[in-house]
Amino acid sequence: MNRKEFLKLATTATFGTPFLLNGLHTQALDNFVDLPITNMGINDRVLVIVRMAGANDGLNTIIPVKQYRDYVALRPNIHIKESGPNKFIPLDSTLPDNQLSGLHPVLTGFKGLYDAGKMGIINGVGYEAPNFSHFRSQDTMFAGKDGTSNNDLSSGMFGRYIGALHPGLANNPTAEKSDPLTLQFGTTNPCLFYGHDHEQGIEYNATSLQDDFNNQLARKSNNTSSEYQELLSFLTNTERAMDRYYNAIQRVFNAGSNSATPYPDTDLAKQLKTVARMIQGGSKTKIFQVTLGGFDTHANQVRTDASHLGSHKIRIGTVSNAIEAFQKDIEILGLADKMMTVTFSEFGRRVRENGNFGTDHGTLSPFFVFGSHVKAGVYGSHPLFTNTTDFQYSESERKYDYRQLFATLMQDWLGADDAIMQEAELSTFSTQEKKIPLILGSKNAYPDHLISGPASNCENSTIAAIKVKEDNGWSYYATEGTTDYVFAIEHTPAGIGANTADFEASITLEKLCDNPPNNVHQAQHAASGEGTFGLGLYWNVVFNNGTTNGWVNLRWFKDTALEASLNQVASNFKTSTESAQQSPILDLHTDSSIQLPTQLRPEGLKTTYTAFLDKNTGSYLETEYIQYNVVNDLDNTGGGRFIKVTNFNENSTSINGALSEGTIRYNKTTNKLQGFTGSVWEDFH
Repeated sequence: MNRKEFLKLATTATFGTPFLLNGLHTQALDNFVDLPITNMGINDRVLVIVRMAGANDGLNTIIPVKQYRDYVALRPNIHIKESGPNKFIPLDSTLPDNQLSGLHPVLTGFKGLYDAGKMGIINGVGYEAPNFSHFRSQDTMFAGKDGTSNNDLSSGMFGRYIGALHPGLANNPTAEKSDPLTLQFGTTNPCLFYGHDHEQGIEYNATSLQDDFNNQLARKSNNTSSEYQELLSFLTNTERAMDRYYNAIQRVFNAGSNSATPYPDTDLAKQLKTVARMIQGGSKTKIFQVTLGGFDTHANQVRTDASHLGSHKIRIGTVSNAIEAFQKDIEILGLADKMMTVTFSEFGRRVRENGNFGTDHGTLSPFFVFGSHVKAGVYGSHPLFTNTTDFQYSESERKYDYRQLFATLMQDWLGADDAIMQEAELSTFSTQEKKIPLILGSKNAYPDHLISGPASNCENSTIAAIKVKEDNGWSYYATEGTTDYVFAIEHTPAGIGANTADFEASITLEKLCDNPPNNVHQAQHAASGEGTFGLGLYWNVVFNNGTTNGWVNLRWFKDTALEASLNQVASNFKTSTESAQQSPILDLHTDSSIQLPTQLRPEGLKTTYTAFLDKNTGSYLETEYIQYNVVNDLDNTGGGRFIKVTNFNENSTSINGALSEGTIRYNKTTNKLQGFTGSVWEDFH
């Protein structure tokens, strides 16, 4: 099977299943959205996570110099020499004895970054109840848990962080905000780090384009081969649901470039080179993850003839050299002020070697942080061991919980405020006592430059409007405490059958954000190319006293910003699914909040919209409104605005022989407008 055919097979899953992008695994969380401006550029900051999959042997990466005799006794065959041509690299002679360290001789890149003040080493990282299964341990850490039996692993710490920062945005890119917020490269497995129990699609997996991006990087050109174009065409035409962020990723990749810095010819280096190029090309992605596997060194970790050579040396050397080149590249590109890099491994390895010139699953390991604004140094003393240590470090030797590190980066680097830390379930570790002082003081977002999520979860929030003005027979209503007109009623209009009775009414606006972006509620069925998009702002009229004896006229004032969002979201969906038609903005009002409206059938909205377009528009004091004429039974009625996208011609009367009824309805049992997803009806409010 050739590469092209393999990639085609790899891309036949539904969206959310990882696929190759530049040999890099990527899953996206959601489109980037504008955040409050800060004076430190916090909004533009990026976190790059280097995953060392398989559990790196930290003890042969960072050698505890003052415990060297015991280290050799525990590892007689695989220890790194302290003298000779292949001895460990002394890190920093000024450190206290319990932090004196030697680097594996291949880690020249790490040494250079440390000496330049751009690397922090965090010793003894682990969690409370370690699990020695790769899958369980990595999911425990991705989820931000402690390893106890009652852990809920349904969501990841970064998924919760993004879900709090940008609720409901997953899988909903807009033209202006089209970049995925997280990208994972290098493995076809989805990552729980970015999972969420209800915000789906937070992570985007771009692995199936890796070979093609690598080819472009090698050519240092944006020219594409015919095979590449064929692959792009295949992806575009057959994987729209899974590939919603593809165009944005391709655009920033093509727009970007790298410096002349040479990168090693390794997969990890190419992943990092791609990250640098995308950011230089304008990517607004917030979190990148790159991956290198092969750290599960049970056997032949070292060669029998040389303990500094072998599979472990190759892996950690690859990491060191790739990060060194990446840091040089982003500095030359002028990106270093906005980027921080951290390594991750699911657990460490045993302190005692096994009988196969390797090491088995252990507990503690060092993590590494890199960047121009890292407060360089060694954090925490080396965990202690003796010749009598039975394979593992004791629990008392854990210096840091891994959540302390990620809470520090999430708040002090990315600027998450306390409310977001609470949602991310890391607030216990984001206190000043628990955080690690990794970020230089002048660049620390805490406490003056933190970013918050939406001001509140406005689900079912009700905005009251009261009558503030009478003018030419119309009563105008504004939100309480303002002069912002939202509604108007002509109580006694002229005409046959018009109301002549006195009544007093109050108006409420229901503004929802349970399924944004931009307060646009969505019921999508991407497979069929159909969707219904509601404005997320609905009105209701309640009589305080009196009643009507005939019809009245109404005016509902427009929110042009929300209207623009509604058009944009619907248009993006129409384009992505190649649907046949997008309706104009449709306005409807119910005849009663109790009875099924005459405009709606129980099974859904008719495909002809004449009833909903029978309205006037106008302007009052330079504010546009929509006018509904001859409205009966005003008490306890409501209305809203929506757009319908269809994958068939509206002039036809059927699809596959069945009358097309549309994808919106009013549920007379719950008094809710609902949209159809293709399988279920979802409430719009």
